Amino acid sequence: MEIARAYQALVASTDGAQDCLSAPDMATFLQCLRRLPGWAAAGDADLFAALENGNRQMSGLPASALAGRWFPASYRHADRSLAWCLPDGPPTEPFLDEYLQRCRAGAPARSLVRPRTPLPAPGGLAVEPAGFIFHLSRCGSTLVSGALSELDDTVVVSESPVLGEWVLAAGDDEALHRAHLPGLLALHAACFGPRRLVVKWNAWDLFAWPAIRRVFPDVPCLLLHRDPVEILASHARSAGRHMALDPSLAALDPVFAPPSAGGDLTAARIAVLGRLMEAMLAAAASPGTLAIDYARLDDEGLRTVCRHFGLEAGPAAQGRIAARRARHSKDPATPYIPDATRKQAWFDPATRDRITRALGPLHEELGLGSVLHRDAGE
Repeated sequence: MEIARAYQALVASTDGAQDCLSAPDMATFLQCLRRLPGWAAAGDADLFAALENGNRQMSGLPASALAGRWFPASYRHADRSLAWCLPDGPPTEPFLDEYLQRCRAGAPARSLVRPRTPLPAPGGLAVEPAGFIFHLSRCGSTLVSGALSELDDTVVVSESPVLGEWVLAAGDDEALHRAHLPGLLALHAACFGPRRLVVKWNAWDLFAWPAIRRVFPDVPCLLLHRDPVEILASHARSAGRHMALDPSLAALDPVFAPPSAGGDLTAARIAVLGRLMEAMLAAAASPGTLAIDYARLDDEGLRTVCRHFGLEAGPAAQGRIAARRARHSKDPATPYIPDATRKQAWFDPATRDRITRALGPLHEELGLGSVLHRDAGE
């Protein structure tokens, strides 16, 4: 009981435990732990074992007790529990899992203390996001989320592992989403004060659009799309989870059912993208949505996104956004090199024509038609 109470004190920063979480080195961290109830005489190995045992079990604290001081890092549906980490300022990385890696680096407590709590209680924590970003994948969503992260009053959650696992578990169950999704979004925002929350969802989360939209009917939504030849060329080079036909995604749509042995991979990917495009078309009929083609994501296109979400981009922020646009969205250390022409040439003419025939009508319906690419001058 004393060990459990000491772990709770550590997580809740009570009983003088505040300094433990910020201890800069292992020796200071262990010394601090020994000041907690029940750990005074513990050896190093016993302290590490106690921490690991605490991490595996429910902390005995509600999610609301950690909100604002800890950040939700992962979700386990078997017991509907969250694991947490200490935040490290607002996320600016292309994807939230990269931010979580940063959060776990540095002070020992960042990697050694990982408390677990139940989901937030229904009807408790809530937040009204500034906007949602939905996309077909490989069509500028990381550029947009990175640009919005440069705004002083905004925090962007880009493909959260917690929300990703939650959507896979909850699927289209509106009652589950209504009970817990507001609280989950609030927990993502709570660490960052008055900053407004923007959520970039996974591409396959489009299949949960109806349930998500009914829970958040008034949140402005951005729908990003691109020439399907270019999307599939990107996945041919490096396939995302959904284009690798991960069978776990079949809970969201039967298009992800395992293909037959020796099946046509291109045909399977065309089918997946087609279903995503159909889902986006259905979403586009909802009020408060804005559909934008990758080709339009220049400075003015990004300002349009800001206006749609009701976000202010002053001169300083616009300068940071322009600088971000000049870098590769997924690898900001690398300069951006326009790639639409190369992607158009990736497939042989017959395969390119096959993709266009299959997805061209959906392409037209999404309003793509004949547009200029970001690298139209090539």
